[in-house]
Amino acid sequence: MPGREKAAGKGAAAASASAAAGRSHTHTPKAGAAGAAGAAAVKAEESASAAKSKARPPTCETCNGRKGEQLICADCNRSWHLSCLDYSAKLIQGILQSSTPWRCTECKLCYKCGKKTHQSKILICDNCDAGQHMFCSSPPLDSVPPGRFSCDACRGNHALRSQRRGAPPSSAPAAASAAATPRAATSSPAPQKSKRARTGSQDGASEEDAPAHPPVEVRAIQQVAIGDNLITTWHNSAYPESFRVPTLYICKFCFCYFKCELSLTRHAQRCPLHHPPGTEIYRKGDLSFWEVDGGKEPIYCQNVCLFAKLFLDHKTLHFDVEPFWFYVLTEWTADGAQMLGYFSKEKDSPQNHNLSCILTIPKHQQTGYGKMMIDFSYLLSKQEKVVGSPETPLSDLGLLSYRSYWSDAILDCLVSNNAKELSLREISEETAIAPTDVVNTLQAKGIIKYWRGKHVLTLDKDMLTAWKERSRKWKRVDPQCLRWTPPAARADAASDASSKSSSA
Repeated sequence: MPGREKAAGKGAAAASASAAAGRSHTHTPKAGAAGAAGAAAVKAEESASAAKSKARPPTCETCNGRKGEQLICADCNRSWHLSCLDYSAKLIQGILQSSTPWRCTECKLCYKCGKKTHQSKILICDNCDAGQHMFCSSPPLDSVPPGRFSCDACRGNHALRSQRRGAPPSSAPAAASAAATPRAATSSPAPQKSKRARTGSQDGASEEDAPAHPPVEVRAIQQVAIGDNLITTWHNSAYPESFRVPTLYICKFCFCYFKCELSLTRHAQRCPLHHPPGTEIYRKGDLSFWEVDGGKEPIYCQNVCLFAKLFLDHKTLHFDVEPFWFYVLTEWTADGAQMLGYFSKEKDSPQNHNLSCILTIPKHQQTGYGKMMIDFSYLLSKQEKVVGSPETPLSDLGLLSYRSYWSDAILDCLVSNNAKELSLREISEETAIAPTDVVNTLQAKGIIKYWRGKHVLTLDKDMLTAWKERSRKWKRVDPQCLRWTPPAARADAASDASSKSSSA
């Protein structure tokens, strides 16, 4: 999931076009009074058209409003209010200060080579929202880097400002600390920041000062050994002080943590768990979902939260796990059911939030398991007969992940009901997606349009082709494999059983 353009830029472009048109007339051979009158008429018409375009601001794709500052996509010419984009103040500041045109999510391309190919290799700059191929970076990248990503342009601008301020060269250790200063130019060096926000998190997070790539956060725990994998951490976590060692060893089943490999080996010989300590509520093939009660298994859930914090900068929940359900996605191996990822959910949410926090273990990211867990959260909402939505605000990448799922789920609903008209309420009920999320997704994808006095849904051939291609790769959950009763129904059944036993 570079370049930016304000709404005011549209008027400037019109003015430039008008000026260019005026220059072309001055070099045209004279054609008499009639020709001069015609040229004057054309020029007056162009001026009137430009004035009318300037007087009529663009319409926001999200709220359909015109007032307020908007970003206009350089390719599709659609616009969005800054407040409707769910962007952080730092990201908006970087967008407005960039000198190249901004492009929406659907039009993203690599700003260095100008191509939209190899979409899976395009990284989004956390400072200016620009797209850049991993192989177009300097130096080229072989994999997605941990932490926040800065495009070559932002890193070059930061290095230039550092030289102007008399900062040490980038090869010096002091440059790593200076790289954490904000992208916006300041009159004096900004205080150094060690904390950074990762846009790969799929929950709400406030954006910190944008550091340059590579990440510079000083982490007490630099890597974790879990199973046969050695994973580099992205952030600090609230492990006890004595366990903040360069390499932390973690049990792949109970997530207990140890300072040395020998201690983990001894623990593994007597660890009582070979799967999450909860109820298996779904199994298809080698994949299972487990429901774990944070109130009944607090140690396990706390250990999982401490582990997740190593990869989620915004996460603050570590020990207060009682009010949450934990749904753990596992894969069956010869040793047992090993975790691929998990999401948590409030037991009692007045807003019907069906997801609070989500993590896919880094080794298994970009394999479809994150989308599968989102799909499973909506399957549970369907079983509860409610429409759900994740907790907000979402991070930039979190919003992209959800919009990808929402658009595919809504298109699936529309295609499967091709023979009949569907209302917004019917789409929401069939997909369990909140109506506001349905509307925002339809508008963002350009599916809903106003035609002859009413709103209609339009699907073009390219959109359907792309959807079919994604559908083949989608790891869908099978409702037939779910063995789960909603907690409210369980509580009612337990209450009825208790009352019957009392009366007997």
